[in-house]
Amino acid sequence: MRKRWMMLLVGTWALILSGCGRTSALPYPVATLSDAQRTAIAAERPTLPPTFTPSPTWTPVASNTPIDTLETLGPTATFTLSPTVAPSNTPSLTPIPSATPTWTPDTGSIRPTQGTPAGPTPVEGSMVIVGGSSGSGCVGDNLLQNPSFDDASAPWPDVEGIAVPEYWSPFWKTEGTPITYDPDNTEGYQRPEMRVINGSVPFDNPPRVMDGIQALYVYGGNKVFDGGVYQQVTISIGDRLCLTGFAHAWSAHQSGDATTSRLLTDDDRKNMNFMLGIDPTGGTNAYSAQVVWSPTVHIYDSYEAIPPVLTESTHLLVTVFVRGYTMWRFDHNDMYFDAIKLTRTP
Repeated sequence: MRKRWMMLLVGTWALILSGCGRTSALPYPVATLSDAQRTAIAAERPTLPPTFTPSPTWTPVASNTPIDTLETLGPTATFTLSPTVAPSNTPSLTPIPSATPTWTPDTGSIRPTQGTPAGPTPVEGSMVIVGGSSGSGCVGDNLLQNPSFDDASAPWPDVEGIAVPEYWSPFWKTEGTPITYDPDNTEGYQRPEMRVINGSVPFDNPPRVMDGIQALYVYGGNKVFDGGVYQQVTISIGDRLCLTGFAHAWSAHQSGDATTSRLLTDDDRKNMNFMLGIDPTGGTNAYSAQVVWSPTVHIYDSYEAIPPVLTESTHLLVTVFVRGYTMWRFDHNDMYFDAIKLTRTP
């Protein structure tokens, strides 16, 4: 047994001595070694895993400079849902259509621009009358013949479209006379047409005859005209005379409504003009300065009295004028006259 322990001890020391006998190179500073020595040392060293160096962390810094990029987004819009409202039980009212007709311009109708009416200037406060009827204001025996145009009528010689009642003569402003207030009207004044009518269709609604069985009808569609009729009467010098009469007009851009005039604008209302005149000298020129005229009046859709004219005769013959004139070339420029009366006054 002792022999075994001795053999084990001898073997152990043999191993120790053999290890101590090895020659091991001492470390040298790498800087003093040659390239070959450094390569040899590196070959004997173990390979270490690569070292990971983290990238520096970016910390955002506030800046007042706006970033011009499509990635810049504004605040998200907030949508609020509206509650559904239950339908009301209140019935809806359908508006009643207006009675005013719609105007579609005719190619022959030209709207007014501006200017002063032809003929005598209307007096301040000249009336615009729509419908109604009133007395003439003068009383006494009528000095006129056929004052309501109920007697026979006949064509005027050599003039187409003119048929006048007995005892009356026509007049009109010369055709082509310039219209200074309307530069768009290059035709100038035109001759109207005239004739007597009775109360049958289409002159029954509205009634175009006021007194008796006939009336004087003066008209000119798409024309501006100035005309009428006159009659001479024998009287005494110095007689004070009063002239009255009734009239009305149908004035419209179109013929859509045969009973009502179109009076939407100031130009519409002033289109048709009625006047009565007396020449105390007995002349027959309606445009003479000798004629004494009544105020101008605009009457539409039913008969109304033209304002009376008063004057004193200077000759044994006076002339009575029944006159109307239009301002604009409307489709319907229709005038109706009736119950003309000339009386002596105290």
